[in-house]
Amino acid sequence: MEAALRNLVSKKVLTCMSGAFSDKWFGVATACGKQAEKLQVEWGQAITADLIEAKLATGGFDAVTLIHNETSTGTMNPIEDIARVMKKFPEVFFIVDVVSSLSVKKIPFDELGADVMLAGTQKALALPPGATVFAVSEKALAKAAEMKDRGYYLDFAEFKSNHDKNMTPTTPSISHFMRWKASWRKF
Repeated sequence: MEAALRNLVSKKVLTCMSGAFSDKWFGVATACGKQAEKLQVEWGQAITADLIEAKLATGGFDAVTLIHNETSTGTMNPIEDIARVMKKFPEVFFIVDVVSSLSVKKIPFDELGADVMLAGTQKALALPPGATVFAVSEKALAKAAEMKDRGYYLDFAEFKSNHDKNMTPTTPSISHFMRWKASWRKF
């Protein structure tokens, strides 16, 4: 979460909030010194594409955060509808947390036009907590390369540089990925 914000937000982030985990996005954004605005709905209600479109139409945002499936309430946000709205605002980065839906539902990163998708290992991947997996679009990598104060451990450009050399920027959690490989299935 912090990596996505540090690498992509220079103006303001719209944090879509519909439960305990999605509500954390606002706190992470402000802790990173980012300007953030809440799009808050009652817990158990979905964030709709119309709500996001109305907020983005006011201007000034360069990112939207969304949790695809809000674990605390069991509410799945309509990611396909939201992705169609996001395509109307190509200058706004689409950051999606798929922690509890990654291996449960097909989530086509490129088709949706997402810029960052992230997941911890502890929920839908059914692995012990402690590792994160993520995907980053080319557009997001280009923005990250321009950003200051993205840090080292959270630097998308550093991750990409190491990935291109089949390396990791830090010591990986080998046990997580060996367990993931052993349990991998097509979804």
